[in-house]
Amino acid sequence: MSIDDLKPMSYKEVGQGNYNKMMEQAFHKAHKLASEYGQRVEVCSKITVFPPDPRIPTSGNHMFEVQVKEPKYVSTRFTTKLHGGLPISDGASLAEATQLNIFATESETCDES
Repeated sequence: MSIDDLKPMSYKEVGQGNYNKMMEQAFHKAHKLASEYGQRVEVCSKITVFPPDPRIPTSGNHMFEVQVKEPKYVSTRFTTKLHGGLPISDGASLAEATQLNIFATESETCDES
């Protein structure tokens, strides 16, 4: 679009068209990640418009941000075996957390005395 036709810009033209390109890329990346992780993925976009410069009232500024919020890995909940308030082992259940490793060598076992 020419500056001479005095038509308002489209949001797709922000950043000389880079905003639109980055949003398109983020949109595709989000779909790919959502498929891979089986979780929702957010694409966040922000356009900040600044007031005109008082020295040049016919001039303004704007900037943009594009972010893909990737899903984080969250483990299952583990039960922790405590000794003196400190964790010494964990497992999927208290029984699993309290079992000793029967195949551990003597140097790998804890001396509880």
